[in-house]
Amino acid sequence: MAEELPILKGILKGVVSYHNARRCHVLG
Repeated sequence: MAEELPILKGILKGVVSYHNARRCHVLG
């Protein structure tokens, strides 16, 4: 379980960055 946490955090951060990039791209 402790080993999965960084992976899940990395995926979550990637998803957030992806959506932020899309939002900026659409608004821009």
